[in-house]
Amino acid sequence: MESANSLLRLEASFYDKVIVETVPQYQQGVPISLRGDIGVELVPSTESSSPWAVILSVAINAPEEGPTPPYTVDMRAIGHFRWEGDTEAGDEGFERIVGVNGASLLFSGMRELVAIITARGPWGQMLLPTLDFRAIEIVTRPPDTAEAPADSEKPEDDAIDE
Repeated sequence: MESANSLLRLEASFYDKVIVETVPQYQQGVPISLRGDIGVELVPSTESSSPWAVILSVAINAPEEGPTPPYTVDMRAIGHFRWEGDTEAGDEGFERIVGVNGASLLFSGMRELVAIITARGPWGQMLLPTLDFRAIEIVTRPPDTAEAPADSEKPEDDAIDE
């Protein structure tokens, strides 16, 4: 059996924001639904040989009403991706592939990091649910913008249901 490598290659990724805080009001044993804000931004390369940036922001906060999660989370990851496939299919389809798959790869790292950090917390491990990034809007920014969004920029409000 021959293996096939992905046409999208992750060249580098890093977290420029990682905040995980305990929620003292959390009640163990009470079912919760994790809800939060998710933002996906794509910064295209100005040259075909340069990588594209995918910026993923995830925030989980305690709701004003209802059961609280054991922890609040505010994270941002930036990944640099290179597409090694055909770009003749049209920019919109190509950008969508980079955004959806790039965000999925970055989110898997976020899930692991949250699980590791919270496993040492007072409420035990919190595992973020898997997400389908095909259903989340991806915002494309001009390539000459700063790499990381300003703290004042709020990501789109989407549900993260457990």
